[in-house]
Amino acid sequence: MKLWIAVVCMAVFTQFIATQDALACDVPPAHMYLPHDQAIDDAEWIVLAEAVQRSETNGRPSYQMKAIEHVKGSGPETFTIMNRNELQRAFRHSEEPSSANYFAHQTSDFWDDAKTYSNWPDCRIHPVFGFSGPRYLIFGPKDYAIGFENVTENDAWLNYVRQRVAGGKPTKPFPKTAKDYFNDAKAIVRVTAEWKHNTAVWKETVIKGDKPSYITTLFISPAAELSSYLNPACANQPFLPHYKTFDFLYVLEDEPKIEDNISRYLWCLGDTHEQDGYVESYGLYPTTGFQRFEIQKERINLEHTESFMYSKERKETYFPKATIEDEITLEQLKRLLNK
Repeated sequence: MKLWIAVVCMAVFTQFIATQDALACDVPPAHMYLPHDQAIDDAEWIVLAEAVQRSETNGRPSYQMKAIEHVKGSGPETFTIMNRNELQRAFRHSEEPSSANYFAHQTSDFWDDAKTYSNWPDCRIHPVFGFSGPRYLIFGPKDYAIGFENVTENDAWLNYVRQRVAGGKPTKPFPKTAKDYFNDAKAIVRVTAEWKHNTAVWKETVIKGDKPSYITTLFISPAAELSSYLNPACANQPFLPHYKTFDFLYVLEDEPKIEDNISRYLWCLGDTHEQDGYVESYGLYPTTGFQRFEIQKERINLEHTESFMYSKERKETYFPKATIEDEITLEQLKRLLNK
């Protein structure tokens, strides 16, 4: 595993954000972020397809796609999907379960959020595709945030769509009962941290799992990431959650087998904490294979809040989880796992 940190000048990044905002898509089309069932019903056609060629359309890079199976409607046999800038190789896309396809769409991240892609300033979605193997479930002719999914042969999303199109009432993999959710987990880890002696000090407790430690699986750079959350000097940074105490339960739903280059953006970075930038690494990271739950008074909080700065005022933002159907305390969890 290789780790590096890239620091970006705040002034340059601020100018970039300002430029993006000036060109922003103020109101995305109503269909773009429809939930799973509504998106399936709204799409005129759905095809299982593969990318066969890179090309240019009107001076912009694009993908030439070929239909393998018509899942819904009479979609095209071949079609073009525009890319925003330069074509990027989709490293994690695979015929096998990977973090790019939510481990064959068996992890809760896909079913909770239902937003793999976001729109660009032109109010369009510009996905990336892999060649020579990966297949994609494409919704058309309009753009949908979950309409460009990399799917496997025995994929939960592909099977779900097929069943709904056929008139069935498929059952989503989530939410699960607490018993099933935690028993199915590959690993469960509690991470606590505090700001002490001008540094982040953390403790990891593996409640369930085969490894003695998962800290470098869950964090690219534990020191940099936890410092950005806890350092009092970072409390007024925009878009950055800040904690006086850090106490979270990490549930690893699946483990990656394909290495990937991954980065996370931190608004508060460096010795002076007046810079922002990325922490980046190459390794096995479950980017779509885990959930994080805040622990409050020894209870696992399924509807946690995070505090962000908005216009010089810190406000609470709610993040409800649809992963588990019922509440559970840490003591109940340990008894459930016979710990």
